[in-house]
Amino acid sequence: MNDKCDKMKDQITDLVTGILPETEMRTLEQHLSECPACRDYARALQKEDRLLTGLFAEFDANMAGQENEVINAINLLGASSRVNIVSVGRMIMKSSITRLATTAAVIVFVVLYFTITLIWISQIRECIQGCIL
Repeated sequence: MNDKCDKMKDQITDLVTGILPETEMRTLEQHLSECPACRDYARALQKEDRLLTGLFAEFDANMAGQENEVINAINLLGASSRVNIVSVGRMIMKSSITRLATTAAVIVFVVLYFTITLIWISQIRECIQGCIL
């Protein structure tokens, strides 16, 4: 990848998320037709986006049932004079969907954290190089 590819990564991300302005779309499409590395990067992002979209769609579909389970668990524990928060957490985490959703949320958080960190490091590097030159 070259400097042009580095600049295109943000546009590829915007394209995958659907927020790339049409004025920039032709330039990106032309670059993707000429650059296999960026094309592979775009495909990987699209695949990841589809997987996450499917996971969260499944999570959303089961959310109403999960909410009812949580409310019932809280109501059952609320009937006693002493509420044990750990028991509520264990009851909530019994569901495989809840565990998957929690895992997905952690993965998304970690990916975002590292992506933001890498962008930040790249910007610092560019700033330092600009100051040196």
